[in-house]
Amino acid sequence: MKKAEILVPLFTTFNKDGSVDFETLTKLTKSVIDRGADGVYVGGSSAECFLLTQEERKQTLECAIKAADGKMVVAHVGSIGTGLACDLAQHAKKAGAGAVASVPPFYHGFQSSEIKQYYTDLADAANLPVMIYNVPATTGVGLSLAQFKELLADERIYSVKYTDVNYYLMDRLIEMTGAFVYSGADECFAYALMGGAKGAIGTSCNYAVEKFVEIKRLFDEGKVKECQDVQHRINNIVQAIVETRGLPAMKYATTVATGIDVGCCRTPFRELTADEKKIIEKAVADNL
Repeated sequence: MKKAEILVPLFTTFNKDGSVDFETLTKLTKSVIDRGADGVYVGGSSAECFLLTQEERKQTLECAIKAADGKMVVAHVGSIGTGLACDLAQHAKKAGAGAVASVPPFYHGFQSSEIKQYYTDLADAANLPVMIYNVPATTGVGLSLAQFKELLADERIYSVKYTDVNYYLMDRLIEMTGAFVYSGADECFAYALMGGAKGAIGTSCNYAVEKFVEIKRLFDEGKVKECQDVQHRINNIVQAIVETRGLPAMKYATTVATGIDVGCCRTPFRELTADEKKIIEKAVADNL
């Protein structure tokens, strides 16, 4: 399977009444493809997946696949329960996704053997390549090197979305498994490439996918200093986002940068204040 390098983890766009805005989701999908993305990653953290119903997760995937017009689409199907994840995985196959991804099952402190069985069942159900989504800061599940090796021994599990800053662990899993690793930490993409990552799946790609494409190109050309310079500009925006309100600020940065009103997040997320919006507007204007 061809490994797309820059995948945009799409937001779920909402109407003011909280319903999914499929028209704007279509616009956003087409926009990131037109701006250089190799494909899209649907239904992940950026999409507020755990604030969506099972049916909404299926509908947003179908919408993105249609809008992506043949580009790579990875469907994040992660759930706490195996049955829910497998239901989404089977739907992803029927809908035309190219691969599925999943966080490890979380919340209940599942054992290593249970996590392994979850991914085995998922691969069986999907009949598609599977990506491990490693994001310990939000799931509370930090996969060990031994767990990565065991999971990646299954040839159906082809990749890792690595959203962590433990680059020693990333280095070891690449060295010992040969896994195709995507950087999921927006602020560290350039440095993840230096550690062996091959691509990016970062929320900031929604508003700055061109910059992520540029970082990868500069790195491949051996222009490390220039690569870092672009990363610094992204990080100036990330800093403004961190200092305001995370995901709602990410969405607003995308609205400002692209002219596509992607709306706010579902509750219990709050909306940005007027002052916070000004901070984001300035960061985008100064760095993109």
